[in-house]
Amino acid sequence: MMKTGITFIRSLRSAPAAPVLLAAVLAALSGCGDPPPADLSLPSKENLYEYSIAVARRARSLVPSGRARALFNTGFVHERFGMEEKAEELFRAGLELDPITVDVYESLAQIYSLSDRSAEAIKACHMALRYDPNARGIWTRIGQVLSHMQRHEEAIEAFRTELRRETGDAWTRANLGLACKALGRWEEAAAAYQGALELDPGMREALYGMAEALPRLGKAAEANAYLERWKAIKKKEEGEDLEHRQGQADDLAQQNADAARAWFDAANLFITEYNLAGNNRQRKEAFLNHAKEALEESLQLDPANRTAHLMRLDMISKAGTLAELIAASTQAADSMPADPIFSLKLAQHHMRALAGKPSAPGIHRVAAQQAIRRTLEIVPNHMEANGLLAEILLNSGARDANTLNEALACAKKAVDNSRIPNATAYNLLARTYFTVGLLNDARKSLEEGLQRLPDEDTAGSADLQRKLNALLTRINSGNK
Repeated sequence: MMKTGITFIRSLRSAPAAPVLLAAVLAALSGCGDPPPADLSLPSKENLYEYSIAVARRARSLVPSGRARALFNTGFVHERFGMEEKAEELFRAGLELDPITVDVYESLAQIYSLSDRSAEAIKACHMALRYDPNARGIWTRIGQVLSHMQRHEEAIEAFRTELRRETGDAWTRANLGLACKALGRWEEAAAAYQGALELDPGMREALYGMAEALPRLGKAAEANAYLERWKAIKKKEEGEDLEHRQGQADDLAQQNADAARAWFDAANLFITEYNLAGNNRQRKEAFLNHAKEALEESLQLDPANRTAHLMRLDMISKAGTLAELIAASTQAADSMPADPIFSLKLAQHHMRALAGKPSAPGIHRVAAQQAIRRTLEIVPNHMEANGLLAEILLNSGARDANTLNEALACAKKAVDNSRIPNATAYNLLARTYFTVGLLNDARKSLEEGLQRLPDEDTAGSADLQRKLNALLTRINSGNK
């Protein structure tokens, strides 16, 4: 299929399949109800397209009952590697079996757009919205197709629908700017580009859009500043030699990521079967092991797959050991050092190993502190991380001035950065003040918490009140 269709800032993601097509595809799945073949070996990774197809077929063999999802997953492999015609056949066949599948409609919209079938692309988008009205980005995709069709007024309304639903992003605003520009509505275009830059300050398309729009609004001097920023980013990103050197490496990295997604899709298929296994312990264990293997393989190919790490951690938390959880969290934190969620989870798991166990190895205390400090290097004002570090420092038993001052600073940040005032943060701050010996400050923090806690948090208020009563008794008795 020639990719002669719509070129978007960001690429997009149905018609009923003909009976002959469905029959042909299902014929290719003959034997799906048979036991899985004994040989489930995979080809080498020299050809990652063939390897990924084999991964999808292996999963299909292990889960013969998941026929629709098996079709979709194989279709996704074809789509990722640019085989849109094969992908479309499988998607359309799978929808005959399971029409309530939002991600497939999104992929069909992408395929239809690439082949200049705009009406079918819009129909596929509306089918996705029919089954998930809150799906993110679908109205943006509709707007992009309408813009390609020169139906700019309708495109503007689609982009604004996305923004009203609060499901849009910087690309939604950039596309809105382009549609407004096409109609000469420069003030609206500039406002849209500015909104995009507030979410993504380095977006080249929005910077260039501002450089185009502002002179039309009598703001040429401001336009020059945006143009210079655009030139600087363009120069940085588009050096010809660097681009040429990176081309092959980037292509291999993308193929690895696509092959990793084939394993990730397989893991989802296995987890579905695990959940459907009910009380069949043997079946549950088998599919849990398949899911673990699939996630391991996915992460070997793409160590920075955030979703795969999160799924793996969730699975281990429900059916694994604490040691496995710590090992998986360590791998995730090392693979994605800029993502605070994994270092935070690692700290939490080490703290869990310490909970109520005075004899627990000191390595957990050290590792917890190291992990939480990594989190705070990324997000210094992270509420939960600051609270956890304050707790770690207080529980360490150290009472030197530096340790106590750091614990107090962290406890204050935990309170100041709480999106909603909560009793846990105020209790921690009061405890820290108490440990430092500032009993009146501890009292004030508990009183402030009682004033600021939401009315519906009756349990939290009761807890703070109990702590305050005990503290007042201690203060009034002079037992400091």
